[in-house]
Amino acid sequence: VPLRQLLREHRADAIKVFFLQAHYRSPVDYSPEALGRAQRSLERLHECLAAVAGLRLGCPGGASEPIDPVRESIARLVEECEAAMDDDLNTPRAVGALFSWVREINRCMHALEPSGSASAALGGVLRAGVEKLAELGRVLGLELRAARPPAADGSADAQGRVAEGGRDFTYDAVILANLGEGKLR
Repeated sequence: VPLRQLLREHRADAIKVFFLQAHYRSPVDYSPEALGRAQRSLERLHECLAAVAGLRLGCPGGASEPIDPVRESIARLVEECEAAMDDDLNTPRAVGALFSWVREINRCMHALEPSGSASAALGGVLRAGVEKLAELGRVLGLELRAARPPAADGSADAQGRVAEGGRDFTYDAVILANLGEGKLR
């Protein structure tokens, strides 16, 4: 299948996820179904980023909030991705770590239902986590985007855009301010 045709039918990041799920020393078995699964996997990453960015903050925190477990899961995510890359550039393992973390965060977000609200502390930790997820995705060549929460006054964001439904789904995860010097930590 010519690459131009694939790019007409799929997002470039979906094609990248497809190839990242196979080790560079292994053959890649192309099928439209496998590429479709990669596309759906990429959508799950974006949905997680959007869900965290769309959290309403300000509810009172409680002792049952999983702040420490979420912090620990972020540290594990970074460790697992670094170990995978150090292990002969094991991109399937690194991508697997991203999806494992997304499953953990989705469980955490599900526990917040039906309110969809979190304390500022938990929201801050979750948002730091999705920024780290986006940063690690960039290391793998993926452009993961998160929704930016609307301004408190409902005005346009810093770029002057007013998002449909109060959310701007095109804004990069605050352009990864933490990337700083190009370090993962």
